[in-house]
Amino acid sequence: MTPRTAFVVENDFILSLALCTRLERLGFRVAGTSDSARTALEILASQRPDVVILDLKHPEPDTDIEIARHLFTQYQLPVLLITTPAPGEPAHPGLCGTPFASLRTPFDEADLGEAIALAFYKAGLSSRLRESESRLTILADFSHDWEFWRKPDGTFAWLSPSSERITGYSPRSLADEPDLFSRMAHPEDREILHTSFDSLSPDVRHLEYRIITPAGECRWLALSCTPVFSEDGISLGWRCSGREITDRKQAEEDLKRLAFYDRLTGLPNRHLLRDHLQMALTRCRRHEHLLGLIHISIRHFATVNRQFGSEVGNRALVSVAEQLTASLRESDLVARMGGDEFAVILSRIRDKQEAETVAETLMAQLTREMDIGGHTVRLTPRMGISLYPFDGPDGDTLLSRAEKAAVRAGQDGPDVCRFCSFDPETPSSALPRPEKEAEAACRIFHDSLTGLANRFLFSERLILACRYAHRHGQAVGLLCIDFDNFRHLRDLCISDRSRRVRILAVRLKNSVRESDTVARIGETRFTAVLQDIRHKKDADAAARKILSALTHPVNMNNQRLAITVSIGISVYPFDGTVPRDLTGKALEAMQQARKRGGTICHFCPPGYRGEIKTERVI
Repeated sequence: MTPRTAFVVENDFILSLALCTRLERLGFRVAGTSDSARTALEILASQRPDVVILDLKHPEPDTDIEIARHLFTQYQLPVLLITTPAPGEPAHPGLCGTPFASLRTPFDEADLGEAIALAFYKAGLSSRLRESESRLTILADFSHDWEFWRKPDGTFAWLSPSSERITGYSPRSLADEPDLFSRMAHPEDREILHTSFDSLSPDVRHLEYRIITPAGECRWLALSCTPVFSEDGISLGWRCSGREITDRKQAEEDLKRLAFYDRLTGLPNRHLLRDHLQMALTRCRRHEHLLGLIHISIRHFATVNRQFGSEVGNRALVSVAEQLTASLRESDLVARMGGDEFAVILSRIRDKQEAETVAETLMAQLTREMDIGGHTVRLTPRMGISLYPFDGPDGDTLLSRAEKAAVRAGQDGPDVCRFCSFDPETPSSALPRPEKEAEAACRIFHDSLTGLANRFLFSERLILACRYAHRHGQAVGLLCIDFDNFRHLRDLCISDRSRRVRILAVRLKNSVRESDTVARIGETRFTAVLQDIRHKKDADAAARKILSALTHPVNMNNQRLAITVSIGISVYPFDGTVPRDLTGKALEAMQQARKRGGTICHFCPPGYRGEIKTERVI
């Protein structure tokens, strides 16, 4: 059996000779010696002994440790370091965490043998660890997902190369700038990200959020994060796997749009019409105004399809939608009910004659000849009109009566408008109500946990409120509401968490008027659209009322849980005329309120148009 070889680095000739003798007694063959680690590094570039024994007692121990580390990592050589500390002096600090063995003088042959065996053992462990890391790296490199390990201090223990493809940032950039992980998150989603990583509970985290790439592109990411703990229960950070879901999110938005809008004409569909009609009726009840509803259908439209083809028929419907939209006020709404049927909501009309005038204008537009693809097409519409409150107390009744009036108008002849003949003998409960459609619309429009409006419905109602305010010279208040200590919900079970959210949602809903819209747009975030206000003082009063309602402690499981709330306020048209700008400014005002601490409402920050006001609510 060929003996193992050893290489000795010792600057004292006598000690080197004694060490070689002991090695030979242990069955090793001394392959060579050197009086300095630097010289040994040059020699070992061409030789490969089984173990290197290096004495650290000469003047450059730190340099020798680095050379030993190089020998271990570059050539995978087991290394034994011999140290000679003074009595009571601890081992050299550079030896902490090193992958090689060490031996203090004085020692005997048995000690030397055990230390060399330890050096071989640690080298074997390191070799297996490198192989395991290599396999993991190969798997991660070829994985489509972004894999990383984030430490409790926010730095990264490991990052897969997929980070550059998914986020636009290289693993080196993220490792050198750990805060880039938070900075690249979309401003509206940073709080969700921070909340998820702040908690040390053993639950697996699943979150979806947006990032901004170096090129300015907005992408959606889905992260699944598992907390990692040592055997002693000490947090070692989070092991995460992420993937880009931008296409999926876009598909979801497209599906939502298909649920609310007609694909052919781009008009609101029946579901969205019902929601807008409900909001318009709420305003009419509050201000004691009239509301008109016009049902429009095209007589013998199937003949157009048969005579000219479905392509011409579709273009004719698009033309009808465009003419209706162009002929109405900005605060009115036109929707496609399906097929050749349309509906128009006339909000805040003065009398029956005004509704009749609008209907006659629409009739004159729709009966004009149209040149579509070289074909002359003339449509024959029929219209039925119902009025609130004379023809019904709710949207379903008004829709049903307007449709019946349109049918009777068709019986009277072509191009006829007819008002509903309200029969007080017929109870509204006897009229048909498409309850399944209403239930489906409720599921689409509202948050499943709280029953409040969802993000998409909030956007639609804000657009409608701004249009209405523009026509009538009024203002619209937008409140962005965030529960600052909401992250503590993660320490509760899911049922308690849901119950607490529902309690806060009920309080919020009860603290605003019936005509206002409250929406849940995130786990911790709500919005309120305040309609028919005159100035910023009205928005301030509403925010103070909400703060008063929400900051009462919640009693749960025999505990009183305190609530802190931050509210950001923007007002149309003072702080912007575009709903997107109003939302962004309200969010920024909410962030400013949170930085000030406590329970605060904060108006749009300086630099925006309109009155700037900040007030702390005690």
